Amino acid sequence: MAPSDALTRLLEETPLTTDAWVQCDSCETWRRVPRVVADRLGENTAWFCHQNLDQKFSTCDDAQELSDDEIDRLMRAQAHAATSAANGEDACDGDSNARARGRAVTNEWYRTTRNIFAHRAPRTPSEDDAMICACAPESGAGCGSDCLNRLVLSECDPAHCPCGSACGNQRMSRGESRATTVRRTGKKGHGLFAAERVGAGEFVLEYCGEVLHEEAYKERKRRYQDEGRSHYYFMTLSSSETIDATIRGNEGRFLNHSCAPNCETQKWMVRGELCIGIFATRDIEEGEELTIDYKFERFGEKPSRCYCMAGACCGWIGGAKAAEAAKAYNVDGDDDEGHEDDPEPIMRELDEALIAQEEAKGREQMADKYAPKKVAVKAENKSWRPPEEVREIERQRKATERDENRAARAARSSGGSNVRRVKIPAGSYAQKWSAMSAGAKKRTEVDLTMEELQSTTGGLRSKDAVSHCVQLFNLCYPVDADGVTQINTRDLGLILEAISLTKNPSLQQELVGGGVMSCFQKCINVLGGPTASAAHAALQRKILKILMDLMLHFKEFVITRIGETRTAAGTLMQAIGDLRVANDTPLMKLARDFEYKYIGTGVMGPMPERPRAQPPQQQLRRNDSGSGSGAGWGMRSPSTGSLNRYGSSPAGSMFNGSAPPRSAMSGGRGGFNGSAPPRSAMSSGGIRGGGYGGGYGAPPQQQSSLSQAMRPQSQAYPPQQRDGGWGPPPAAAPPHSSYDDGRGIKRARDEPLRQPQRPRATASKPLLTQPLPAQFEDPRSELFADAVTAFVTMEVEDLRAPSHPLHDPRANYDRLTQRWALEALENEHAQWNQSDARPLPVSQVRERVVSHVRSAARAS
Repeated sequence: MAPSDALTRLLEETPLTTDAWVQCDSCETWRRVPRVVADRLGENTAWFCHQNLDQKFSTCDDAQELSDDEIDRLMRAQAHAATSAANGEDACDGDSNARARGRAVTNEWYRTTRNIFAHRAPRTPSEDDAMICACAPESGAGCGSDCLNRLVLSECDPAHCPCGSACGNQRMSRGESRATTVRRTGKKGHGLFAAERVGAGEFVLEYCGEVLHEEAYKERKRRYQDEGRSHYYFMTLSSSETIDATIRGNEGRFLNHSCAPNCETQKWMVRGELCIGIFATRDIEEGEELTIDYKFERFGEKPSRCYCMAGACCGWIGGAKAAEAAKAYNVDGDDDEGHEDDPEPIMRELDEALIAQEEAKGREQMADKYAPKKVAVKAENKSWRPPEEVREIERQRKATERDENRAARAARSSGGSNVRRVKIPAGSYAQKWSAMSAGAKKRTEVDLTMEELQSTTGGLRSKDAVSHCVQLFNLCYPVDADGVTQINTRDLGLILEAISLTKNPSLQQELVGGGVMSCFQKCINVLGGPTASAAHAALQRKILKILMDLMLHFKEFVITRIGETRTAAGTLMQAIGDLRVANDTPLMKLARDFEYKYIGTGVMGPMPERPRAQPPQQQLRRNDSGSGSGAGWGMRSPSTGSLNRYGSSPAGSMFNGSAPPRSAMSGGRGGFNGSAPPRSAMSSGGIRGGGYGGGYGAPPQQQSSLSQAMRPQSQAYPPQQRDGGWGPPPAAAPPHSSYDDGRGIKRARDEPLRQPQRPRATASKPLLTQPLPAQFEDPRSELFADAVTAFVTMEVEDLRAPSHPLHDPRANYDRLTQRWALEALENEHAQWNQSDARPLPVSQVRERVVSHVRSAARAS
């Protein structure tokens, strides 16, 4: 008869459980209890189900955990294991039935050739994940050390690599590991040795095992601590997953720690999954032990001794921090720390069929674990408990709370980094992060590594720091328990901030040639491209600003790299071109400015369709071609999206501001109705052009904040629209004459002239958010760009009038506003550089901008 799942689980525990079995005096059902509980019970002591601490079997109505025959089988296995331990026999004798007989197999492990995903299905790579390099096979080999994918620690996809079968950047997926052997190393236990010579930088092997999510990793770590294991085979894969090679792994589990290692770990992206590769840092001779620097958090309860015998070794794995923590345990000698007597490891082969079977079983258990429970917990339905049971539960609760407080105090006392902190620039992303409370943040591998790579100014300190920084992008996309790629925006922000603060031209050139463009393309795709949320759009704007900064010194090089960088889904040039219709308006405008100023019209292809419909009336924001005023010109038309200069009334209303000029319903000559009687309230003598006309029958036209800020201060009256343009103020009525305002109302002869009303605040945002200074110290500031845009917009607004001598009815003035603003801004930057960075007076800047617009209008 095949054993039940419950018995199989108990027999597979390592070490084998020592629980005893007692019988309830009421229902006569056998219950499993800890050995200490059974030892306290005498022959005449009564025991009942409600005294059981296991809530699953705490009432007489609960079924028995195992059948009577299975209980006898488990007890025989326990007796056999106790006898073997008393006789000093090796628990790992290689017998395949050792686990079934109940013997604890403490050094048995199963060899696997790949990672095992028991909590989720492996990710299926998409076309966006397939980065295509620009290599060409030479002499039968391709994708060497200069391959772009190698620079960013990403293996080539065999279906898209231009080198085909000659590609040399598919070592992990092909299993091209070096020959190794496992031998004893004295106090370190067993170690991994090279069976052949390995050159510096060569791939040795992949570290494989079971991939555990956070919750499963914590549970596995607690179980190993309860079992008293002295060896731990955990290696952090990402911020959400860890590899455990304790029971299932490969030869990489035998790598020992050294304070002067000859190998290092690198985290590569292999067909959509993150993998850990072991690479040689120097030439390694045959027979030499392979070592790495663990750099780990302490998996066990107390620190571990280090026996690497290196000159920089402090005697503890983890450095000075671990040595300080060891003082709390009063560990002076190392007699009990050696592993010379470790039993020989017994390896079992785990083929692909068994791996698939274990993965399917693990995913089924995870689905059952997170499935909603239909039955209420028994503890909630239990209205009464015996006093001794209540006391025992309270005692356990206090003991757990005491242990957690002790661990928290130890972590605080040993906390802190021994790496020198860099001075964070004011207003940077890193400064915002450092301002958070210590309890609200958890430092990741990216955060700790970037601290070492940055200089005092916040930028990258060297070429090695540049290459390491580019390789950290892979760690910013962790995978959750369901296998869905997540985005660590904080880590991405830290990396992009450091790159933006790197101003050294040689380091910037190293960034462009070191594969950062591939990282940018994947980042844009993962963040959502044109459909990105507000938080993700901010990171994409950061990428575009970095590219603009790199254009100052390496424009042709950067443009070439943008065109060459591509995935199976498209090029980086296309990915940036899609941002021209992004839902985020600042990102959309920045992408269009990037095209007009640096790339050129038509290079990115035709304008793609917007991913979603525009809102009914979208007000212009700062830096758009318009004033942003909701009362006059400066509103987008709901249908065409063009700049509406005739008014802001909705389409279809009786006061349609977007109607053709001079029509009966327009705001042109003749007021609202061109056929109205002369000098009536609706005629040209009343409201004219929607503005403050020759009569007194309507309030003055409200002005936008831009027109108030930009028009000459010498004007006594606000600018008036006449014939669709800007004209002089109308003649005032004689001070002592009576007149009819069209409504039969006679006004007093001595009534003073009505002053223009102060414009009311509108919901839209003006172009200029602050007053202009007398002169600009730096034309690269945002205020300077806003001022140039405002100057151009005002001149273009004059050109829109049909009566203007330079007016072109076929011109798209919205598009010309953006183009001329970028050209004028570029001219001002050149003027500033030629003048040895002298301050630029506002009046001179405005004169040059106006002259440029008029010259461009004549040329077109």
